[in-house]
Amino acid sequence: MAGTIDFGNAIISNLPLHNKNTVFTNSEYDPDFSLEESSYNIRNFQHVIAENEDGKKFHLINHHGYHIPQHKKGDDFTLKACKQIYEYAKLLEGPVIITGDFNLEPGSESLAVFEPLFRNLSMKYGLKTTRNYLTHKSEVCDYIFVNDSVVVNDFYASDVIASDHQGLILDFDIQ
Repeated sequence: MAGTIDFGNAIISNLPLHNKNTVFTNSEYDPDFSLEESSYNIRNFQHVIAENEDGKKFHLINHHGYHIPQHKKGDDFTLKACKQIYEYAKLLEGPVIITGDFNLEPGSESLAVFEPLFRNLSMKYGLKTTRNYLTHKSEVCDYIFVNDSVVVNDFYASDVIASDHQGLILDFDIQ
C-alpha cells in the first residue's frame, strides 16, 4: 500500500483548546513514516489547555505509551516517559488531567511515578479491564490521573465499542 501515512495521537474536543504542545518521549516525529523502515514506538504526549463553558481552564495531557509486545510491566523506556510526563505536569498550575493508553499494568513501577501528586482513577475506581471483546487481552492499560484541583463526580469504563479499548469516561468539575 504505497502512500503517505501519519502516525500519532489526537485530542478531539468540543471545548476550545489553547497552548497546544507536543513533547516526544521516545524518538522524534517522522514525516516519512513507513511500517517497514520506522519504529512504531515513536511516542509523545500532547498538552493543551481546555476551556469549559464557564470560562474555567484546565490542563489536559494525552499520552500513548511505549509498547512492549511481551508484557505490560514496563521497562527503562516507560519509566523515562512517565518521569518526563510527571516532571512536566507538576509544573502546571491549576487543574490537571493526564490520560491515555500507557501500555502498562496497574502495579508497574512506571505508573507509581504519578502517585505523589496525581490520583490514578483506573485504580481508585477498581477497573478490572479497559479492554473489550475485540481483543483477547484483558488487562487494565488505560488510565486517567487527576490532581487535587479536579473534582471527580463519576468515572467508569464505557461499554460503547469504538476500538479494542474501552473509553474512559470522567465526569468532573474544576476548582
